[in-house]
Amino acid sequence: MPDKFGKVEVIPSHGDDLTRRVSEALQNCGALEGVGADTRLAVKPNFTYPFYKAGVTTSPRVLRAVAGALREYTPHITIVESDGASRAWTAEQAFAGHEAPAICAELGIKSTGLTALERRKATASVAGREVEMELPRMLLDETDFLVTVPVPKVHANTGVSLGFKNQWGCIPDIKRVKHHADLPHKVLAVNKLIRAKVAVFDGTNFLNRSGPMDGDPVAMDLVIAGPTGAATRVCCEIMQIDPRGVAHLKLAMRDGLMPSDMASVEVNVDIARIARKFYLKRTPLDWVSYAIFQSAVVSRICYDSAASKFLHDVLYALKGRPKDFHPEW
Repeated sequence: MPDKFGKVEVIPSHGDDLTRRVSEALQNCGALEGVGADTRLAVKPNFTYPFYKAGVTTSPRVLRAVAGALREYTPHITIVESDGASRAWTAEQAFAGHEAPAICAELGIKSTGLTALERRKATASVAGREVEMELPRMLLDETDFLVTVPVPKVHANTGVSLGFKNQWGCIPDIKRVKHHADLPHKVLAVNKLIRAKVAVFDGTNFLNRSGPMDGDPVAMDLVIAGPTGAATRVCCEIMQIDPRGVAHLKLAMRDGLMPSDMASVEVNVDIARIARKFYLKRTPLDWVSYAIFQSAVVSRICYDSAASKFLHDVLYALKGRPKDFHPEW
């Protein structure tokens, strides 16, 4: 019998009527219990790029299916995202690059960029430590809970990006990278404060080798739905990644946000039959980024000082800007 972490549904992402199948998966895992016509939901996709990129960002197809499934319960749905770090792109540009305006028009829902919204400070206790964050008032006071729609991927700085890490993009500050050195406590505080209760992973493609913006997309043809902590644990099992080696997931288990073993989760498939080994192989630039990530002082110099523009220009000269790869940018 499953404990409080609940049930996770794994379904194929291909085929017709994905909206219906996502709706059934959410019903089967009980993730939307209590949701009614007056419930206010925020939907947080992973728009780590300003246009769709397989294995990197949430696909328009899965985003449409998730929003459509939720729309059966309530019309009060808002797709949310913050501007890209250091003004790399606006949330509105990312919405356009992922068909969000069309999805909203079809379903009668909204999309909102978080960066320009009114903010307030709030505090959450994470593993016995009080953590203060400044977040959009809309998420704190005008949303009942958040449904996260991440892409399962390895991550050069955090090891993996899964159900908790996706909410880093709910921090509206375009200089949010300055918080990286304390990411484990802060990202879990964000998840608690905005009540990120439900995850629907777009596992059409997982990302291997490098991430979050580059790497090798691996076609897995999956959607994984359930409570955020349980679904994140299932993704770790599918990727054969030990969550104890990932700082923020280790802390999530310690704080009771994520199960410490699969005995605490009921899942509808034999994970061993779909699992495959994912790995992280950092490039020299990834190692530089990782070193910066570990230090609050160096992060502030690189991302929140007079030198940051010059350093970003150097980085973009080496890697290219996202708009360099898209004819409409």
